[in-house]
Amino acid sequence: MSGPGPATMPVPQRLQAQQEESRKRKGRRTLFYVIVFAITAAVAYVASLDSTPEFLRLTVYYYGLILFAALLFTDGIREFLVMRGGPDAVVFGLGGTGATLARNLSDAGHSVAIVERNPDNPEIGMCRDRGMVVITGDALDWEVLARLKPWKARYLFAVTGDNGTNGEIAIRTHELARLRAKRPVTCFVHLTDATLVTLLATRQVGTVAGGPFRLEFFNIFQSAARMMIQDNPETWGAPPGLGTHALIVGMGRMGESLVSHLAREWRSLHRETDQRVRITFIDRDADRKRESLLLRNGVLRTSADLRALPLDLRSPDFLRILSREAGGLEVPPDAVFICLSDESLGLSAALEIHHALKGREVPIVIRTRHSSGLIDLVGTIEGPVGMYRNIHAFPLYDRTCSLDLVLAGTHEQVARAIHDQYLLLQRGAGVPAGGAPGLLPWEDLPADLREANRRQADDIVQKLEGLGYGLALLGDGEETALFTPKEVESLAVREHDRWCRERREAGWIFGPVRDDAAKRHPDLVPWADLTETEREKDRNAVRTLPAVLARVDLAIRRIPGRHRI
Repeated sequence: MSGPGPATMPVPQRLQAQQEESRKRKGRRTLFYVIVFAITAAVAYVASLDSTPEFLRLTVYYYGLILFAALLFTDGIREFLVMRGGPDAVVFGLGGTGATLARNLSDAGHSVAIVERNPDNPEIGMCRDRGMVVITGDALDWEVLARLKPWKARYLFAVTGDNGTNGEIAIRTHELARLRAKRPVTCFVHLTDATLVTLLATRQVGTVAGGPFRLEFFNIFQSAARMMIQDNPETWGAPPGLGTHALIVGMGRMGESLVSHLAREWRSLHRETDQRVRITFIDRDADRKRESLLLRNGVLRTSADLRALPLDLRSPDFLRILSREAGGLEVPPDAVFICLSDESLGLSAALEIHHALKGREVPIVIRTRHSSGLIDLVGTIEGPVGMYRNIHAFPLYDRTCSLDLVLAGTHEQVARAIHDQYLLLQRGAGVPAGGAPGLLPWEDLPADLREANRRQADDIVQKLEGLGYGLALLGDGEETALFTPKEVESLAVREHDRWCRERREAGWIFGPVRDDAAKRHPDLVPWADLTETEREKDRNAVRTLPAVLARVDLAIRRIPGRHRI
């Protein structure tokens, strides 16, 4: 059985790289100060010479004054330059999620502005050293928002740690963007409640607040749970007869997300059997949390054997209850997940569990904030019952706040899936790659065609509801609904009409031959006048919709009480 590997870069190399980056930043800043002071000293010396002409003395004097002001007001000048044209990204909140996102955005070449309420936050200095603009103040203050010019940004990130504040940020920035934005603005709203994100997931496709403003909801604990499971594919894809068993220590937000995703993943892989995944979790308030989870999660009730061990990790009973002889774990776990916010306590629990398992090579994953040199180092040590190489860190913020993951929100994933299905159908029909403007990989697709796919994704919910359908989480009930031939035709007509409106709003007109430069297209005609070949493209887009939505774990469901056509 293979577990998640340690960080890709070995500990000494990673620490050396971090130290080298820190030295370079300090070196550049020191060099800047040295140069400015040297020039200022030279200026003062020249200006003091009696032989220096008056006009040159004044010139040197004012030049030195400008240099001194530049040194004194470096942050203010940087803010002016960034804010004049508007930042590429605005981050509201500089906690673990916000700081990691800001750093990744800056490293990717984006200009970044940050709003942080706490002026003593130690992350502020790090961000300013990297050239980011940091405004200390209330993210809900209209004057602060106007100063940020969010309507000029491409991305907004509401990650303050409070669901209500994040939601209000989205509402207020939408008001500003609706009136003034000239290009699409995407607002990523972090919700700390994974259950709330799950409930919103079925409404997120098509959540366009109006105008060029798009909303994306995300939760780093859900993302972390999904990654932890993906890091152990052999465990959760095992034959049902093996009775796969997961042990989870700590039932905070991350632990709850992990339990839910384990049950959902098990159900999707073993739908044809009655076998349940065994999940045991340890928490001081385990019994109450088990009852709450089963009450709120139908998949858990049908797909998991959920067992609670109410234990305090600091108590002497912790190790005793882990032994098979004590009956705490009737079946040894196949994987252990330590989901504690206290990293030292997490490492201690991992070592005790490793000893209790008596050398069994069971993956033990410890949640950490960032890459942990200490935990990676432990993996190279010989313990009383063997090497600790099965103990790994899961760096929560490093893994879940990567731009590739966050920016590829629900809308973006659906838009990409729509385009991928289009490519498959066209290639299946014998159309060569690059044979038309849209027959390119997503990464090479022109910006306007990417946005066209996003707008098609935005309209999915509205079209489905018009026929009495809605969205549900994949695996939460019956199989995804299948459209009747009449429904396929109706949805295809609606999609063509939507596409025509979108093209005309962008300045396109009918033309017998497609001309992208002149914005002319032969398909800008009513459905009745469309060729059968082009009609079939729209029908295929409808037929492949269940597969597209399955890419983001969504399924199409019939709304009760609505009749089919």
